[in-house]
Amino acid sequence: MAPVPAAPTDKSMAGTSVQANVIISKYTDHLPLHRQERIYARMGVPIARLDHGRLDRQIGAPLSRSPICWPSASSPPMPCRLTRHRCRCCSRAAARPARPTQGLPHPAQRRAAGRVFDFAMSAAAKSTLNRMLKDFTGILQADGYAGHNETLRRQAVTEAGCLAHARRKFVEVYEATKSPVAQEAIKRIAALYRLEHAFDDAQPGGTVLDRERWRQTHTVPLLDALHQWLAATHAKAAPRSALAKAIQYALNRWAALTRFAKDGRLPLDTNAVENALRPVALGRRNWTFAGSEAGGRRAAQMYSLIISATMNGHEPLAYITDILERLPTARMRDLESMLPWNWRAPAGIDVQAELAKPAEPLILTPN
Repeated sequence: MAPVPAAPTDKSMAGTSVQANVIISKYTDHLPLHRQERIYARMGVPIARLDHGRLDRQIGAPLSRSPICWPSASSPPMPCRLTRHRCRCCSRAAARPARPTQGLPHPAQRRAAGRVFDFAMSAAAKSTLNRMLKDFTGILQADGYAGHNETLRRQAVTEAGCLAHARRKFVEVYEATKSPVAQEAIKRIAALYRLEHAFDDAQPGGTVLDRERWRQTHTVPLLDALHQWLAATHAKAAPRSALAKAIQYALNRWAALTRFAKDGRLPLDTNAVENALRPVALGRRNWTFAGSEAGGRRAAQMYSLIISATMNGHEPLAYITDILERLPTARMRDLESMLPWNWRAPAGIDVQAELAKPAEPLILTPN
């Protein structure tokens, strides 16, 4: 007999393309395992739901080597069904890596390297975030959530704010009252975003230093004018009105909100990170819950890897398939090149042509 090729999991019942399809279908296309069972059955390949779950567990082990990164957003809840049929909320946090972003262009030119999701058997997002950030040093860009306060009190951590959250306060006031003052605040904040887009159009290959110079020349004067206008308007507003609270929110966080003007690596807001959380919400709606704590952690690892690959412009199925094929024989020095921000499609392979091929037949092993 010919030697059996190395497989990512011992005694696996399926080839790497089938394994990759199961993972991508669940975590990218949000198909729960019982729907995948029916799809494969229509193709003439009956795979029991139990075997689908076994594949999910088998693949999770070799793909669980995601790095801890630069967190910058809070988490949506996900129910978890335990063996005793009790449900508890689980927390996830999205993150942007610290290492891969150092010295890189602004995310508008090159998307930061990845996202990290975490899972905890607790409804308290605060404790989860503090655990993730206990060794973190650098810039923490967040939305003013009180759960970050413990981390921000450390001298090695600098706070950066989210301009979109400050804007959202004024949008809520305008939608409720049609206040011309709130509308003016929205227009002034919109002007800051237009300047960012103008830089991207004027200097598409601009560096971090180029962006910092642009902001010092064009953005800082608008920020100074906005601050003066907010202070003057706050003095005239009714003390306990929604408008006064919106202005106070911006003034209290002004140093953090304007941190981006001095650091070209920082975006104006955390929208990119919040957008990365949307697949979690879609998946939760379709497959409803994580079956156990281990299943929740496995889902967090999969989301980290797949969404990071997508952010770096990779087709996730091609990426996962290649990683599964290479992991069994990979050495420690090879792992760095397999991370989503370093990975390159194998030379001589047309990714789109490979995706167009039918999936390889299921390989069953005797009991």
